[in-house]
Amino acid sequence: MKREQNGSIILRSGKWYVSYWEQRNANGTVERKRVTHYLGAKTTRGKHPPAEIEDECRQYMASVNGNHRTVKPEHVLTIRDFVDTIYMPRVEKFKRAATANGYRKIWNKHLREHFGTILLRDYRRGYATAFLTQLAENGMGKNSMNHIRSLMSGIFTWAVEFEYVDANPIHDAKSLVDAAEPKETPHYTVQEMGMALFILGEEPQARLAMALASIGLRPSEIRGLRREDVDLDADVLHVRRSVWRSTVNNGCKTKRSKRDIALGSTVAGILSDYMQRHPSQLGYVLENGAGRPLDLDALAVMSSVLCSKRMD
Repeated sequence: MKREQNGSIILRSGKWYVSYWEQRNANGTVERKRVTHYLGAKTTRGKHPPAEIEDECRQYMASVNGNHRTVKPEHVLTIRDFVDTIYMPRVEKFKRAATANGYRKIWNKHLREHFGTILLRDYRRGYATAFLTQLAENGMGKNSMNHIRSLMSGIFTWAVEFEYVDANPIHDAKSLVDAAEPKETPHYTVQEMGMALFILGEEPQARLAMALASIGLRPSEIRGLRREDVDLDADVLHVRRSVWRSTVNNGCKTKRSKRDIALGSTVAGILSDYMQRHPSQLGYVLENGAGRPLDLDALAVMSSVLCSKRMD
């Protein structure tokens, strides 16, 4: 049976802390470490902690001793370590590559610093509410905030499932300030799209990519389009896969993404002309020199520059 600890109250930079020993999971190894927990600010002139600080210490150490009896030492780890060693590897194994990349970007940009060195078991709903409220006050849009909160909740959902914690503190957390509504996405008018396709007449790949985007295909779906997906006799395009970087997803982004799209005469004509003039190596409609799905980023930049110059 483990000996219960009383902890030692110490004063640092005008703040009271309790110092105690704890077994923690550090990079997969359980280590015994001396740790501290903030109890409150120094508000008296004496060198000894006041009664309220001693009471706070007793309450906190009671929870620590309780955790020592019920929580496996290997489950005592920081949120950062949990995400880096357990959550993200599972995301990368079971989620789409693009989804995992999006999670990683949100984690590195917004959450890694916020979570700091806080233990999984010590994170509270109030911390999340304060964090989300600050994001809204700083002008972050509703959609971005929803993505961040969703990832926070997903992390703790997995922690609950694997019994690292008993409850998800993000479940009822929310911003106390209304986030900015998403701005309307700018788009070409029919006339502007017609002009853009005309301007790109000497850039066949860019012209075709823009034509396909104009009928609702995502960039990843344009990259995944194969010649057998194009039925010019029926004027139908079969969307059956997407390509993100080098990863081919034959199920598309969602079940609803797998669909058939009717081709108008303009897009059908551009497709027919392109496929007749540009033979395929590996069966993709838009290919690079090695026959792989074409990277559309450079095309998008070039198309934007050309169209802006000619339309101004």
